[in-house]
Amino acid sequence: MPGDIITAQDQYESALKLIEIMGGTLSPVAYEGSAKRAAAFDEMRRDVLVAIDWLREAAAQDHVEAILLLGALLTAGEGFDFLLDEAEASKWFRQAAECGNMVAQDALARQYRTGRGVERDDERAAHWFTKAAKQGDDDAQLALGLMYLSGEGVAQDYRKAATWVRKSADQNNARAQFQLALLYLNGQGVRKDVARAVTWVRIAADGDCATARDFLGDAETQFDLALCYLRGDGAKKNAAMAVEWAQKAAAQGYPDAQCFMGEAYSFGDGVAKNIPEAVKWYRKAAKQGNTHAQGRLLVKHGLVVLGELQEH
Repeated sequence: MPGDIITAQDQYESALKLIEIMGGTLSPVAYEGSAKRAAAFDEMRRDVLVAIDWLREAAAQDHVEAILLLGALLTAGEGFDFLLDEAEASKWFRQAAECGNMVAQDALARQYRTGRGVERDDERAAHWFTKAAKQGDDDAQLALGLMYLSGEGVAQDYRKAATWVRKSADQNNARAQFQLALLYLNGQGVRKDVARAVTWVRIAADGDCATARDFLGDAETQFDLALCYLRGDGAKKNAAMAVEWAQKAAAQGYPDAQCFMGEAYSFGDGVAKNIPEAVKWYRKAAKQGNTHAQGRLLVKHGLVVLGELQEH
């Protein structure tokens, strides 16, 4: 009605509804093939630009949700390429960040970290990550922890790195859980603890962290864990656990692990002594060129002749 006052909330809701109606239809590919489709795409673009104008007006009145949506659209890229304006997005993110919004603080920090929309500045990135992290933003906590780990933008400090990564991990951030596992495995900022490292990797893997799943399934990693348990490096010496991890790597064809299994069965270390089983694993390793396994077969057991190895 004439005389009605249009508020920032009205503008934000109108823009949001318009964008929600369009959904994922802004990819030009979806409109290729006919003049009619091209016209429909142009109409969609015009509608988006109208929504952007509404969001700008609401954002100018410090409407935080409008600022965040506007910033997201200006940095979205695919499907919204015609809107891409990282510099304008940084202006809006800064406005909300200075009002204390942690999402905007994290977004602005990432722009400073990558140099998108602003000149790259790791110290300013750390500044804004810290503000967001202190408010409990788990992504910012992880990012800040990684900066302390690398010493970029802040003085390197493994203890602070571990503290922030742990805060993020405790909020079920799977990437942080995996990073915390690595800190325990390497003894950075925390006492080296292989068992805790494995626990956190498994938690991260369950949390849909593909990197964690790949890590646990990597033969070299599995064999490294076996050696940690064998030597008591970051874990209590445990021959049975060493064999458990070596077995996983050996089953994937890792020659050093296969030789390890040969040793374990040969001496009954972590498993019951079993010479035929030892020879089986020595043979697998020897066929891949593991000289220690070849020596064991030829010298200790005398059960395989050099000619048999050379045939393979």
